[in-house]
Amino acid sequence: MALAATLLPLYAQTMPDVVLDVTLADHTIDLVEEGFDVGLQKFDASMIARRLATSKVVLCASPATPADVSGHDCLNFAFEQLRHHWPVHWENQVLNAPIVSRMVSNSGAVLRLAALAGMGIMLRSSFTLENDLESGRLVQLLQGHHLGQLSVMMVYPSRRLLSAKVCSFVGFLNAQFPHPESDPWLAGD
Repeated sequence: MALAATLLPLYAQTMPDVVLDVTLADHTIDLVEEGFDVGLQKFDASMIARRLATSKVVLCASPATPADVSGHDCLNFAFEQLRHHWPVHWENQVLNAPIVSRMVSNSGAVLRLAALAGMGIMLRSSFTLENDLESGRLVQLLQGHHLGQLSVMMVYPSRRLLSAKVCSFVGFLNAQFPHPESDPWLAGD
């Protein structure tokens, strides 16, 4: 959501005749079947995909929240593999830090708002945090530890017969992310 909220107004300024039709979904969308031109999502082998950036997984909380991970309430995605522990990479091994979930949700927006309200610590990818880290509304915990990363991908159905609007949007996004190996949402990456 943060990616779209930041970049779509910039794109709209460069292409004032293009009407942006934006859909947010918590599930993977079949771009062709559902009639979409471009997506920022997981993709299958039939799609053309380009990595825009790398998004690191960060542990964060409001500044007023204590930083003891295993002794504090955690705000957790509804994934069974993360329900009781979070993986922390330490000295070439993965440690499973035990956690206690205060809230479990399938909505990142709900978890973000709960973290901003001081309800607990959350594990999120940097690109989903809007500018909460930069503004200080959330602080990053365990900065020296690797918690994982994911690729932020742009996908579209085919290189053939792309409309001018899709070509312009693909070119715009490529220009916005010239270094797909870095995390533009974390200062100093």
